[in-house]
Amino acid sequence: MSQRKSKQSNKVKNKSSRKGDNGPRNRTLNDGVLSEQNALTILPKSVSSIMPDRLYTRLKFYGFGNITITGPKTTNGARYRPTSAFDIDPLLGSTATPGFSELSAFYSNYRVTMSKLRLEATNSYATEGALIVLVPLNLDPGAAPSDATVNSWIEQPYSAVRQMGTAGSPTVVIEKSMSTEKIYGSKMVYFDDAFSSLVTTNPINNWYWGVGVVAPAVPAAPQTINILIEINIGVEFFSRKVLSS
Repeated sequence: MSQRKSKQSNKVKNKSSRKGDNGPRNRTLNDGVLSEQNALTILPKSVSSIMPDRLYTRLKFYGFGNITITGPKTTNGARYRPTSAFDIDPLLGSTATPGFSELSAFYSNYRVTMSKLRLEATNSYATEGALIVLVPLNLDPGAAPSDATVNSWIEQPYSAVRQMGTAGSPTVVIEKSMSTEKIYGSKMVYFDDAFSSLVTTNPINNWYWGVGVVAPAVPAAPQTINILIEINIGVEFFSRKVLSS
């Protein structure tokens, strides 16, 4: 009996000595909550930005207006610059897409890789219809393209042409998509700095959407075509800025 008691007392001593060396093995729930609360009060040395180094997104630009043909011309046109998210309508100026300025706060550069344009057009002229053409162009046609220029758009391989009736006819709708790589025929558009830009200006190399109207004859009075456009662009933002606290 005395030997059994001594063995039991030795086991108790060993257990107590292990507790004294390393502390209790099982922590209580209160201890765990307390330690977690203490950890949350420790401020990190640095905070990572929630924005990635490069960001690809889609932005939209909406516009409306009219294209008027006045004799002796039989055509007129307008152009938009989708590769410049900073200023899509060069005629108006300061026409950045909604959301561009907000993302420009985080990035220094951008590059447009594609665009899609939806065009709605109605003819307000009572006696004559007209042709309307939508075409992507890798050259700037200017703010007032000539008759020869607009007529040549009809023959372009990527153009879309529709016939409009007289005033009161149904609205004509055209949709076209184009990538920067396809219109320039090279993958260098993803690497060449001439196809990208600082967020405060336009790229050196741009392509354009041309919207042209062709009348069957010189109109006796100004012939006005009302247009509504929606331009979608795929934009890559890069060179993330280091934001100061």
